[in-house]
Amino acid sequence: MSIRYILGRADTARTDYIISEIVNCLKEEGDHPLYLIVPEQFTLESEKNLIKGIGSSGILQAEVLSFNRLAYKVLNEAGGRTLSTINEQGKSMVLRKIIDELRSDLSAFAGASRQSGFIDIVSESLRDFKSNNIDSELLESFIDTLPADRLLKGKLNDLLLIYRGFNEYLTDSYIDMEDYINLVTRKLDSAEFLQNARIWIDGFDKFSPQLLKMIGKLGRLCENVTISLVMGDELKDRDREIFHVSRQTLKKLRELAAESRIPEKIIDLNQSGNKITRQEELLFLEKELFAYPYNKYLQPVKNLQVFAAANVRSEIENLTAMIISLVRENNYRFRDITVVCTDLEQYGSLLLQAFVENDIPFFLDEKRGIMGNPIIESILASLEIIIKGYRYHEVFRFIKAGFSNVSQGQGDELENYVLRYGIKGSIWKKPFTACDDEPLENINHAREMLIKPLEALERKVKKAKPCREMVSDFYDYLEDINLREKLETYIEELHEQKLFEYVNENTQIWNIVMMILDQLVEFLGDETVDLKQFHSLLESGFSSFRIGIIPTTVDEVVIGSISRSKSFTGKALFVIGANDGLLPARPEEHKLLSEEEILSLKDKGIDLGFDYDYRLAEENYHIYETLAKASDFLWISYALADEDGKPLHPSILIDRLKLLFPALVIKREKFLLGYQDMNMISTPKGTFSALILNLKDHLEGNEIGDFWWDVYEWYLSSKEWQDKLNAVLKGFNHKNQQDSIERDMARELYKTPFKTSISRLEKFNGCQFAHFIEYGLKPRDRKIFAMEAPDIGELFHLGLLTFARSLREKGREWSSLSQRECFELMDEIMDRLVLDYNSGILDSSHRFRYLVTRLKRICRRAAWTLTLHIKRGEFVPAFYEISFGIKGDLPPIVFELASGEKVYLEGRIDRVDLLETGDETYVRVIDYKSGSKNIELSDIYNGFSLQLFLYLDSVLQGLPQYNGKQAKPGGVFYFRIEDPMVETDVRDIEIIEREIFKKMKMTGLAIKDVDVIRQMDRDIAGYSEILPVQITRDGQVSERSNALTEEEFTALISYINRQVQVISEAILSGNTKIAPANYKGTVACRYCKYRSVCQFDVLFDNNRYRFVKKLDKEDVLRKIMAAGGGKKNG
Repeated sequence: MSIRYILGRADTARTDYIISEIVNCLKEEGDHPLYLIVPEQFTLESEKNLIKGIGSSGILQAEVLSFNRLAYKVLNEAGGRTLSTINEQGKSMVLRKIIDELRSDLSAFAGASRQSGFIDIVSESLRDFKSNNIDSELLESFIDTLPADRLLKGKLNDLLLIYRGFNEYLTDSYIDMEDYINLVTRKLDSAEFLQNARIWIDGFDKFSPQLLKMIGKLGRLCENVTISLVMGDELKDRDREIFHVSRQTLKKLRELAAESRIPEKIIDLNQSGNKITRQEELLFLEKELFAYPYNKYLQPVKNLQVFAAANVRSEIENLTAMIISLVRENNYRFRDITVVCTDLEQYGSLLLQAFVENDIPFFLDEKRGIMGNPIIESILASLEIIIKGYRYHEVFRFIKAGFSNVSQGQGDELENYVLRYGIKGSIWKKPFTACDDEPLENINHAREMLIKPLEALERKVKKAKPCREMVSDFYDYLEDINLREKLETYIEELHEQKLFEYVNENTQIWNIVMMILDQLVEFLGDETVDLKQFHSLLESGFSSFRIGIIPTTVDEVVIGSISRSKSFTGKALFVIGANDGLLPARPEEHKLLSEEEILSLKDKGIDLGFDYDYRLAEENYHIYETLAKASDFLWISYALADEDGKPLHPSILIDRLKLLFPALVIKREKFLLGYQDMNMISTPKGTFSALILNLKDHLEGNEIGDFWWDVYEWYLSSKEWQDKLNAVLKGFNHKNQQDSIERDMARELYKTPFKTSISRLEKFNGCQFAHFIEYGLKPRDRKIFAMEAPDIGELFHLGLLTFARSLREKGREWSSLSQRECFELMDEIMDRLVLDYNSGILDSSHRFRYLVTRLKRICRRAAWTLTLHIKRGEFVPAFYEISFGIKGDLPPIVFELASGEKVYLEGRIDRVDLLETGDETYVRVIDYKSGSKNIELSDIYNGFSLQLFLYLDSVLQGLPQYNGKQAKPGGVFYFRIEDPMVETDVRDIEIIEREIFKKMKMTGLAIKDVDVIRQMDRDIAGYSEILPVQITRDGQVSERSNALTEEEFTALISYINRQVQVISEAILSGNTKIAPANYKGTVACRYCKYRSVCQFDVLFDNNRYRFVKKLDKEDVLRKIMAAGGGKKNG
């Protein structure tokens, strides 16, 4: 028995040395079993290397194993496989059940225990405890030393509860992977195949205490055990700190050998000259990267390149071009190339897209989770539909996963209907009946196809039952929806699209689902669970699973991360993302314990191997080992900015490389482009992007290679590509501007005679293009079963209109109403309205019923305030919701354009009040608003607030036809429908009510006539409580008042009329310019729903705001009066 250590830096051929020893052993007489133990992910590569070294004949005596495969082999021969092994998925599901049962006993993690990912974190913590030989007794003894108020005590107590609960569950029946290792160690004596065996262990940096114990026992049983470690000379090497991890491992191994009195031998390849052949610069880098003091490489640098890219996308494009160059010009195979990515989350999708476009075969060396897989989505969503009561989100999450019984087209049709009518809950279980113009028969057919299997499942699982029965019922459901057959069809489609990695993933997914269901039956089969618990268990099982993808071809580029660099081989190595914070990466923190807590545990002999210094040393070691992989060529690149243009900083290793290699030139975008131009030509799809970039460079005045014009001609002559090329070329001249449409087309589009509304004119004045979309193209909004601000405003209007009409029908005057009568009438009206409004939405849920209570309160307040306003004056409400237009109560306002065409302005006025005085009638127009609204003369002058004055104009023109009297302006006002809050320390209800009443004062403009104002507010004394005016002590209208003379009213109306003519002429001329108004710091785009259509951006040359100047009141009046009022049309 003996233990040998093969030590050597990364530039030594340790694995080759081991293969050569195995070859020599095979030549010896005797039948020593020979085993090469490597990490699980390296077994395939190691078998290839072994066969290459010894030939196929020797493979019967020499075998490649992982520790797990060794364990299986031991138990298979020595016995001990009577206990069921619980895998990670089974462990996660059992832990979920245990934690749910313990939740009331947890303290520090009571809240966190419900969060996604908590089970995985706890599972990892228990694994750390077991693999480091930390049992519950040792943990408890440490907890007892902690003061009661320490957070660490609460955390460890919770973990101890879970630890004990899990171990109790395993007792006598099951075994997890960590206990499995301990069992194997105990059984090693009974494994005859290990007697006289020779074992080599390669590819490890460290071993858990469990594995160390196993290695120690192997050392006593076998003829010899040889362990390979990456290590330099501890005394001579200037970078010895980089080997801290492996040095600690060697120390533990030697202590173990000493305790067991096992003879040792060190084989130092650093002294033997057994080196890997590498280019000179790369050999130098391996020695000096972390050395102190360091030497400098003074020769020209050819085989090491550092590239600074403008951004991540550019970094990947240049990487792709360089790989193509190596394959074309340097006779590399794709398998000779490895790409190490420091941030697969940021780079991954762009990298894979670039490789696909350029036909670069690749293998992503990464285990991926399955939670986003559409099959898993379908399974979990199916259960959530039942658990959460057929809500929209879960139902359509299931449909959009693509494996329900409805097609995508049926799903879209169904979704529109569901959103329109607010379908949820039990409504799903009955045929839909609500219908405007929807194809109800098709929708109900889709509903039945979707719901029938779910209802069948729901009936079976509505009560808690043993888990094995729950699994059986759920499996029946999977068969009902033909999930397996649909998956097979999906895999065929992926294959046709050459998405082989996804083929690989989805080929495994069904077996994974079945395995997890089997684990549920095996480990929790007799446990009673309800559907919610069943879903939670499944989710825990799925979330803990990681799929390993098998390479799809021999010749492909390997893509991976620094942490998995041991598996990389090849001549050329590309390291991308060499930015600060990524290389080296910031050490990951423990998810449950702080650094201080980890060190406290370590001081007491509970070493989790997760302290910051150790992790930092491990990260630097991985960088060293990764960069030492390249034998011929090393490329390191970093981005100067992220995708949003935010500056990024290079890794500190870039500065280190500059020090080591004074002749190294950091290549930048333009410098590299000239070198790689030809190499950007790959596949038609991949080259197209490069051509476009070069053509854009040419248009900007830069020189490009002549051959790009040959490439350009090729695309131009290709039937498949010429339209795409022409579309892009057209895009070069894109100014993001809409050409005006022809005048004749505008008349046809908008119809003549031209009838328009005031809001339409204001929309055009805000943005011509938005007007064109809304009134020309007329897109329809998807109808949604919801109450939004416009719906609430409409309901308020409807409530107040119905209130006024009810008074008229009852023959009641506003002035005769008491507050009680007002409230009762408004409540009665609102109760009727909410039943039928928007398909009964306001009676569809508790949330909406609460909203109704609030709306009723606001409407009561509004109705009573209006009543008080009317009671304080002599103006009498005469018209409610009075329309003006060709078919209106009043005639339209008619304008004649220069062309002779007529424009008919139409609209609807909330309320018109009249004051009869002899031969004159004063008109007061009131518009109800659910939001804040005021009138500023600047808004009117600039065409953003035309409404009230045009309403007034329609009444002034049309009223004489009704009463034969001259109509004069009394005022235009907005009344805000609200129930305002007031801040006061006073508790007197009357005072509070009075303050609320003041806050509901109308906004707008009154006639500058004291007598008329007093007819609106007879109680006015100074500032009016209901109007925006003030009467001075000498009885005059204050200049602070929002009031105009009759002449000013007339001039404003005339000016607005001219504005209407100008705007109408512009509309009918086909103006559609993308130039939103920017007025008072607010842009027309702010709430525009067509922003995604126009894509307005000031970065485009032709995209500019139309800045509109705000004027004060005096400026507006001066300009309008100077114009003389003008002549009115009609």
